[in-house]
Amino acid sequence: MVSKLFSTAPKFLRLITAWLIGSGVYFLYAIATVYDGFPSLVCQPFMAMGFSAVIVFVSLILGLPLMLLTPHRPQWLAITFAGFSLLVGLSFLFIPDVFSPLFEWLFPKVQEVFTSVVFIPVYLGYFILIFTIVNWPKMNIIRHVSL
Repeated sequence: MVSKLFSTAPKFLRLITAWLIGSGVYFLYAIATVYDGFPSLVCQPFMAMGFSAVIVFVSLILGLPLMLLTPHRPQWLAITFAGFSLLVGLSFLFIPDVFSPLFEWLFPKVQEVFTSVVFIPVYLGYFILIFTIVNWPKMNIIRHVSL
């Protein structure tokens, strides 16, 4: 149902949806990792909107070959690939402990070792999620008209 609803939506609506979802995910991760109080709460939404706009534009440019190859690929394969990549992107985003290696560093003032997660898989999941939403394949709806 979601696949049919989303694939018949105009491209502009998919771009806006990808931008809003990207901004929300970026803002959640920014608040969860570098929350410094009121300045973070004011600046992070603008950074989220700007960064998400850049990622949506890059996804649109990188997805141009997919749009040109649309008539030459089976519809079921395109929808299956899009669903799988959406699942991979969400799993990279929301299960970072499984996919991310741990990084240990020494804090110089207190001489304690801290462990943190490397966020490269999270960034990869963020990009895969936005790329999939921006370049979701169109459904070929064939209507039979009887004369």
